[in-house]
Amino acid sequence: MNKTQSWNIITLFVILVFGFGIATIIAPDTEYSETENRTLAQMPEFTLDALLDGSFESDYEDYLTDQFVLRDNWIALKTGTERALGRTQSNDIYFADDDYLIEAHTGTFT
Repeated sequence: MNKTQSWNIITLFVILVFGFGIATIIAPDTEYSETENRTLAQMPEFTLDALLDGSFESDYEDYLTDQFVLRDNWIALKTGTERALGRTQSNDIYFADDDYLIEAHTGTFT
């Protein structure tokens, strides 16, 4: 690999990392995910107490997990890849026939 190719790869990497970071900051927050049928985490309120007890960092991590750019597309890509590899489950959800999704039972039967 010559020097030009190396710089091209480095430039592409930097553009992707910073581009997605900036796009995530600029993009408006989504309140509800139709595909997951749940409310998404919102930006936590910053207080000194929350910073000192660690709850701000935990809430901010949840916020970033729920609010990054093209989130639904990345989830669809991951699920499609898992199905193409022949996997039958992903995160306690089983892939059934006719594109049905069945949640794994985690409780006890009485």
